[in-house]
Amino acid sequence: MFSKNCALTFLSAILTVVFLSCDSDSPVQTLDDITVSGSSVSECGGFNTIGKISDNGSSFDIDPITYCEAERLYWTYESSTGTLKFMNTRVVLNCCGEHAITAATVNGVVVISEDDQPVNGTDRCLCMCVYDFAIDISGIDAGVIPARLQLTVDNETVTKWEGSINLSDGDGIVITDDEPTIWCSAGNTLTVKKSIVSECGGFDGAGEVESDTGLFKRSAAMASDTETLTWTYDPETNTLQLLNARVNLNCCGDHDISAVQENGVIIVREKDQPENGISRCRCMCDYDFYIEITGLSPGVIPLHLDMTVDYTTVTKWTGSIDLENMAGEIIIAYDK
Repeated sequence: MFSKNCALTFLSAILTVVFLSCDSDSPVQTLDDITVSGSSVSECGGFNTIGKISDNGSSFDIDPITYCEAERLYWTYESSTGTLKFMNTRVVLNCCGEHAITAATVNGVVVISEDDQPVNGTDRCLCMCVYDFAIDISGIDAGVIPARLQLTVDNETVTKWEGSINLSDGDGIVITDDEPTIWCSAGNTLTVKKSIVSECGGFDGAGEVESDTGLFKRSAAMASDTETLTWTYDPETNTLQLLNARVNLNCCGDHDISAVQENGVIIVREKDQPENGISRCRCMCDYDFYIEITGLSPGVIPLHLDMTVDYTTVTKWTGSIDLENMAGEIIIAYDK
């Protein structure tokens, strides 16, 4: 005998099919198996490159000016390879988290699962940040597919969106959260054009760094015993050049300099790691760190200068610079 519970279950299944099919007259696919061919999650601030290119190479045409207005799920389909690419942008999460994105089929539905867990299993911070999640899925034929986007924070999972996607459209956008957030700042889109770290002793004796925009000359302060951050800005190319001179570090180290934009703040990150992961020497030396950043409009920008030695990161300087001044010099003084 057909029980009341069975009837409700049957009715629910019918409604689910109707819901997933509402976007198109095409029949909805029942998917058995998919393959994740690439995935990545941004650092705080999102994928900070023009076109929002994720670490796994997926590129979407995303307007940085409207980026902060809503959380969106972008998708694009390549029929020649059967590859479906997703990017979920402006996901607001705690600043301290370990993130991942996966995909699988559950009862014929493509389920995209984002995960946010405390650092080291317990650590959270008193701030929020925006992140981008990207994933590529292969093994999907053209047609209409049911899909679901869900997020797990700690031990709680919520569905952010569920519906159907008509792959014959080629691409599309779904707004998953239209609420504004104070943790996102639109505007500049940062791109690192060049980064160089000198050998022991700093750059050449003439005190100049070769760059695509000319020569970056040392100042008198750079020639002293003081760590000095000098910057110049070119409004025609929207390029900011930064040279941090006389950075005193162990003689044996692998060095790097990078930059990201997080919530409107330009964070320049210097790194000093042991050679080959283990080797240090019994001496110290001065190094110069140089970086060129493009995509910055004229005006006042907040800037942080961080240094990571081994596993410890300290902020050496924080403040703002007015790019309309075209150039400036900052004495770096901090507790080492």
